[in-house]
Order: sequence, then C-alpha cells, then structure tokens
Amino acid sequence: MSETATELTRSRPTAPEARLRFQVTDWMAASPERRGRAAWLDWAGAPAQPAADAAAPVPASLRRRLRQAGLLAAEALFGLAPLTGQPRLVFCSRHGEFQRNLNLLRQLVAEEPLSPTDFSLSVHNAIAGLISIASGNRAGHTAIAAGRESFQAGLLEAAVLVKAAPEQPVVLVHYDEPLPTPFEPFRDPAETPIGLALVLKAAGSGPAVTMTLEPAREEKAGTEPAESPSLAFLRFLLGGADELSLTGRWRTWRWRHAA
Repeated sequence: MSETATELTRSRPTAPEARLRFQVTDWMAASPERRGRAAWLDWAGAPAQPAADAAAPVPASLRRRLRQAGLLAAEALFGLAPLTGQPRLVFCSRHGEFQRNLNLLRQLVAEEPLSPTDFSLSVHNAIAGLISIASGNRAGHTAIAAGRESFQAGLLEAAVLVKAAPEQPVVLVHYDEPLPTPFEPFRDPAETPIGLALVLKAAGSGPAVTMTLEPAREEKAGTEPAESPSLAFLRFLLGGADELSLTGRWRTWRWRHAA
C-alpha cells in the first residue's frame, strides 16, 4: 500500500455519514441483576408502561446449548411481544460467547479432544443461527462485531435495513459479557453481562428516534463511557433525556427523540 493510501485509510471522516429515523416499538432487556420490564423501568427512572402481550419462553433446546451471554440474548428476544410476520434479525456483540473459545484454547494446550459443541458454536454468528432456528425465523440475519462500538454498528445496520425496506420490522439483539479472568487486563470497565432486544420499524406506536453519525472531535475521540453503549441507549430510550451522544475512535454517534 502506498504512503498516500495509508494516510487516507487513517484520516477521519469530514462529513456526517448518516441521518436516519426509526421507531422503537418494543424492547426487552435481561441481565443477571434485572429481568422483566418493571425492573428496567425502575432502573431507568421511567414511568410504568402498559403490560405487554405474554412473551414466549426460551426453548429448552436453547437453554441446554447456550452460555450466559447467549442466554441473555435469547431471554431478551423471546421476551418481546409477538410480532406479525417475520422480522429481519441483526445480532451484535463485541466478544460473543468468548468462554467457548477459551475452553477450546485450554483443550488445545492440554492436548485434549476439542468439544464438538464448543467448536461448532464458537463462530460469531452461531448464536444468531441457533436463535433463528429456534424461533422459526427465515427472514435472514446479520451478525456484527465492531469492537467497543459493536452496539452502535448493530443499531446502524438495523436502522439502514428499516430505511431500505420500511414494510419489514427489524429486531436488533445486542448481547455481551466481560472477558473471562485470564483476559482481565483487556477488560473494558463499562462492560457488563447484558442482553437487549429492540424492535425497529419505520412507523409505529413507539418512540421515534433520529440517528446521526458525525466526525469525532480530537479531544473526545475514544473517550471511555461510564456505562456500556447498549445500557446508555436503553436509559436514553426509557428516560427523560432528549439526546444521547457516544464518541468512539472515529465517530460520534448521536440519537435524539423526534416528534
């Protein structure tokens, strides 16, 4: 690669890249500390909402095969009110079920046979595939990993899909957990076990949100968030704040409540 090309790949964007609008018509979150809408509304300091339709339980076949991060993703997704038709699914996670990969590495070091289950489910889109099969969804899915900005990238993908096909809802599923003990030096202090599912539509009864990407200012680029991006967005969605902005290495992601 030439020196000029190298500099181009390192340069910051100079103009906004996206201005998108969508509505979040349903949501559900799960963590080891909080389960159910009431607990999350209380956490966000938000008023109570009307009771949602009965949610489907997580199938036993998934509970047997998933670990904590995957189970939180499944609990959030199956906790949504039933949807008419089949939505497009977008899964995003920074680490995925990293414990599986750690187990495989330990087995390799010990020269033990690799676990077939861990091996088959160690790829990043395995959770998306398992949950799609269990839920009978054939609309297709996307699995995204984008470092610290994995949630933001997943939400961008979901919003673009809504804009491209307004007649089809999109369900965003974010799940993650901190890296296990041997990787503590690489942990992000804001990371916490979380599963979050959001239903995005072009129009509906939920809150309308606009999303903008802007170049990150030099002095704020890569700033450490106080809480994980998915939790910050959920707090913004449920709480009273008019705006949320999160600055990554190259971009500032900004969301506003829209009329």
